[in-house]
Amino acid sequence: MPDQASAELDAAGYTQQLDRRLKLRHLLVYGMVFIVPIAPVAVYGFVAHASKGMVPLVYLVGMVAMFFTAMSYKQLSGEFPFSGSVYAYVRRGMNPFLGFIAGWMILADYLLVPAVIYIFVSNWLGGLVPGVPHWVWIVALLSVNTAINVLGVRLQSHAHFVLLALELIALAIFVVLAIRFVFVLGHGTGGFSWAPLYQPGHLSWGFIATATTIAAWSFLGVDAISTLAEESREPRRDIGTATVLTLVVLGALFVLQTWLAALAHPDYTNLDDNLGFFQIARDVGGTALFVLFIVVKALATGVASALASQSAISRILFAMGRDRALPCGGFLSKVNPRFKTPANAIPTKTRIETATAGRYRSRW
Repeated sequence: MPDQASAELDAAGYTQQLDRRLKLRHLLVYGMVFIVPIAPVAVYGFVAHASKGMVPLVYLVGMVAMFFTAMSYKQLSGEFPFSGSVYAYVRRGMNPFLGFIAGWMILADYLLVPAVIYIFVSNWLGGLVPGVPHWVWIVALLSVNTAINVLGVRLQSHAHFVLLALELIALAIFVVLAIRFVFVLGHGTGGFSWAPLYQPGHLSWGFIATATTIAAWSFLGVDAISTLAEESREPRRDIGTATVLTLVVLGALFVLQTWLAALAHPDYTNLDDNLGFFQIARDVGGTALFVLFIVVKALATGVASALASQSAISRILFAMGRDRALPCGGFLSKVNPRFKTPANAIPTKTRIETATAGRYRSRW
């Protein structure tokens, strides 16, 4: 219960400052929007070439490999129900110095994710609206995400539900049209095939290792759920449960959508690395589905995933600042009294270098 969780926080030497209102469903949605249910869309072409068309197998192997990580987080979140994720686990389970190192390592990951996201999304939207400079998209996305994060976890949760619904609707449309394309109209493989999952001649330990590396990238973010421990009503139970459920549910969705894509377009050799899935969407649903997936993918990545990533960053910085593990810890650990969010720890500035090479650099 919330009161018990807050009492445990007090016993650990902290004060309940964040808004403890998230239930299991909120945490599950948070994890899903961070990872993105249609994540394979962005890398399908590349993964298809690397796996000889066995994209569903890649995600199945990746899900099994990441399952052990998810179970580790389930155990640790039950033992240390505090903001900070890996930082808190290592600091309290081992020692503060190693916790500091772990905190910086996870921060490096979470800090790079939004920067890369904004670059990709600005490129996608730039393709649809060539006249708008890329920096305009980046500033707009960053402003929206920062505002939602500052205004509180309740608004953020509502935004997550809406954005997840959009992604699942787009995915459902693709699934229905792909089934019609293959099983009713007889295109692609013309029916069911095991080839996307199993091709004996191409399987090896080297393939499994490569597949795991590729697929694990798509599951990055499942650990971020643990950063919301001090906003969860029952963190010892719900954080770990949401982490495992997110992995299993999204793993199943990844396998489903990539299997149907492979059935609809079995000749992976003529797919573009960056637009492979979008090409297949155009095959099964025409230009309308092609554009829909670009727009939804841009929203899913540029708003939903980046929003969740920005939230995770702020909670880790808040936790490290509260423990004075950072020079400006007092500033980072201040919580907005009205919205109960670590507003000072939310990254709010991005500088864009528009050199000929199109390089971007982010700073605080």
